[in-house]
Amino acid sequence: FNFIFIYKYSLSTFGAVLAIVFVSVFQALLLLPIIIQSIDKNLFSFSLFKQMFSFAIPFLPSALLFVIMGFSDRWFIKFFLNMESVGLYGTGYKLGSIMSLAVTAFNLNWQPYYLEEGNKKNFGKIGSIAIVGFVSIYVLLLLLVDLIVHVSWNGVYLVGSDFWSGIRVVPFVALGYLFYGIYVLQMPSIFLLNKQKWGLVFWITGALFNIVGNIILIPKFGILGASYSTALGYFIMMLFLVYKNFNWMKIKYYNTEIVLFALFSLLLLLTFYNYGGILVFILSILYFIYAIKLIFNIQQKPIK
Repeated sequence: FNFIFIYKYSLSTFGAVLAIVFVSVFQALLLLPIIIQSIDKNLFSFSLFKQMFSFAIPFLPSALLFVIMGFSDRWFIKFFLNMESVGLYGTGYKLGSIMSLAVTAFNLNWQPYYLEEGNKKNFGKIGSIAIVGFVSIYVLLLLLVDLIVHVSWNGVYLVGSDFWSGIRVVPFVALGYLFYGIYVLQMPSIFLLNKQKWGLVFWITGALFNIVGNIILIPKFGILGASYSTALGYFIMMLFLVYKNFNWMKIKYYNTEIVLFALFSLLLLLTFYNYGGILVFILSILYFIYAIKLIFNIQQKPIK
């Protein structure tokens, strides 16, 4: 469909969107017979459907706000700067979004787990291990991002040299998704205590801070301002939910271990950006050995 709409009919970006729509419709039609076969009319409960529908509705605008958080910064960059800056920012944003892949992969397993009865006692231990994992991935991404953009094959770079200056936004975009990962860890209360309407409040708050941040920071700092706004929006969401969970469902993490690990992470990154060389190599080896040992130690600790 991309070939037909973009190449043959020259529909440009609209052709790309149209291709996605056609593929989605085609997939739905292919799956329709399987869906129909799986429906048992005798087991259908309208009252249960109403309950599920009312629970799910607040998540729809939350999903739309997630899209706004991820893409509104491009519009502001184009408005305040130019289209070239959008390209630079988009390249850095995609690299920073590697952090979001880790969070999404975790959440796909985390959500079914915390919805099962009897698992609440493990939330603190799993959350502590996850935070160490998220921070480790964040540090690894920042250490390797410069190498990633310089990967080439027969003189063709993975990321075009014209876009290399865009990688300066990676630390802050990835930091935003690190905050989002901690937000995800705090989400059991929203589902288990039927606080889904609050989820919408968190997303509205984060989106507002993101938008206002873009308006204020992009004219001052350029594309870096947009990355600051991304980090700020997710940070506010995380902070808001953590605050509410002091009353709803306080999860006890291994805070001492996490704080010490965060300080070690900060030391390594400061050394990397200011000195480099063999010192960073030695610290990196020690850092990841420490991370693996810390995860193992937390796993072995008795549940509080």
